Amino acid sequence: MNPEYTLSLEDRMSFGFADVGIRRFSTMGTRGMAGIGYLLMSLEKPADSSRKARLDDLFGLSPEALKDCDEEIVKKRREKKDEVISQCDTFLFSITDDSEQYDIIMEEIDMIVAEENCAEIESLWILVKFVIDDADYSGNKKRLLRHLARKWGIEAETLKTLEDSAKTMSAIEQERETLTASDKPYREVCTELAALDARKAETLAAVYVLWGEATITADKSDNGDYEAESVLDKVGDGVVDVIQGVADGVCNVIDGFTSAVTRLW
Repeated sequence: MNPEYTLSLEDRMSFGFADVGIRRFSTMGTRGMAGIGYLLMSLEKPADSSRKARLDDLFGLSPEALKDCDEEIVKKRREKKDEVISQCDTFLFSITDDSEQYDIIMEEIDMIVAEENCAEIESLWILVKFVIDDADYSGNKKRLLRHLARKWGIEAETLKTLEDSAKTMSAIEQERETLTASDKPYREVCTELAALDARKAETLAAVYVLWGEATITADKSDNGDYEAESVLDKVGDGVVDVIQGVADGVCNVIDGFTSAVTRLW
C-alpha cells in the first residue's frame, strides 16, 4: 500500500480514532476507504456535491485539518480526492444494466477490500458513518454493509451497535450546530456544549470496546501492585473535568461558542 494515501493521525481524529489511549488505527489506505465509501454512497443514485464532501475528512480537507496548510498541500489533497472520485465515476458510468448495479459494485468493493490490509470493525464504522443519515440507508446500502460485516466475521448485533452509535453521533453534531446558532445565554451554551461532548465521548468509548481497544495502562499503587485503567475510565475522568471546568467558571468570554469548551479529543 502506498503510504502517501494512509490516513494521518489528524484525519483519523475526525472519525473518532485518535482518542484517549487508542493505539491501533485502521490500516486501510485513504484511496481504498474513499473508493469504497464513494461507491457505497452512489448505490441508489449518483453522489451529489454534499455526499462528495463526506470524503473531505479522509483526505485532510476538513476545516480543522486545513488550518495552517499552505496552498500547495491543499491543492495536492484536492487532486487526490478528485482523482478517486473520477475513477469511481468512470467505473459507475460503465455499468449499463441497472439491475446488475448492486452485484457489480459489491464485486468491485470486494476486490478493493482484498487488496487492503483492513482493520475490519474500524473500517465498517467509517462506512456506516458515511451513509447512516441517508434516506435510502435501509435499502442496498445497508444490504452491502451487512455483506461486508459477514465477510469480516462481524456479528449483526455489532453492526447494529455501530449504526446506533453513528446515529447518536450525527444527532449530537446537529444539536451542537443548533445550539451554537441559538441566542441562549453564553454560560448556558457552554454548559450544554460540555454535556454534548460528554455524550460524544461516551458513545465513542462504547464503539472502542467493540473492537477490543480498551487500552490498559498500568499505574503502580502504594502496595507495589499495578492497577489497570481502561479507556472508559479515562473518558469518564475527562467528562468530569469538562463539566467541572464549566461549573468553576473556566468558560471565559471569547470569540465563538464552540472554542470555549474543552474538547476531549
